Amino acid sequence: MVSTTADMWAEKLGTSFQVWRLSDLTLLKTVRLPEGPRGDEHTDPAEIRLLADSTTAILTTFTCAMYLLHGLDTDDPRAELVFVLPWEDYETDDCGIPVTRGRFWIQAYGHSSGSALISMDMSDPGSPRVVDELRLEEPWWPHWLSLEPEGDRIVVTSNQGSALHRVLMARLDPETGALALDSTFRDPGAEEPGVRFDRASWPHGPAGPGRPHGAVFARPER
Repeated sequence: MVSTTADMWAEKLGTSFQVWRLSDLTLLKTVRLPEGPRGDEHTDPAEIRLLADSTTAILTTFTCAMYLLHGLDTDDPRAELVFVLPWEDYETDDCGIPVTRGRFWIQAYGHSSGSALISMDMSDPGSPRVVDELRLEEPWWPHWLSLEPEGDRIVVTSNQGSALHRVLMARLDPETGALALDSTFRDPGAEEPGVRFDRASWPHGPAGPGRPHGAVFARPER
C-alpha cells in the first residue's frame, strides 16, 4: 500500500511517499520525491492512481507535478519526475484530484491564466502526452473529479470563488480522450450549465447554502 504526505491545510511541508505492508500496516519505506528544475515540484504530494495495467502507479503533487513510481514491491522504491504543469503559488495555481479511464489521465488544473480539465495519454507512463483540454471560464477552479463507473460522465467541483456552490458535468470520449462540457446538466430553467447548491431549503431542512467538495457515483442496486 502506498500513501502520500500532504498535510492539507497545515504548512504544506510534505515531500515524500510511504510504502506499507497491508496485512499489518507496517511501514516499509519512506521515500523523498526528487526535486525538479523549478525546485518545488516535489512539495505537497497529493494523489496516487494506478494505470490501466493495475500495476503502474503515478503520484501527483498539488504543485502540479507527476511522478512515476518504480520498485514498489522491492526494498528500494523510487520516484521519477515525468511531467510538470506551470505552477507558481498556492493562491493562484493548483492541481486537484485526477481520474483515469483506460489509457487516459484526466487532471483538474486551476491556474491564474485559466483553468481546465487536461486529458493525457498515458500509453508511455514515462512521457505523458496531452491530447485535449477543456477550458473552464472564471470563476471555475476545478478541484475534485469523479468519473462514472463504466461510463463517460465526470463530476467537477470547484475550490474557489462563486463557483464553490456549483457542480458541473463533463464528458470523456474513452477512445480519443476528448473532453466536452455537458450543457444539458443544469438546474431547470437555468441559463448556464451546472447545478447550484446555494439554496436555502433541503430535504433535511433549511440548512442554508451547501459547498460541494468531494463527489462519487453511487452504483444502483442489482
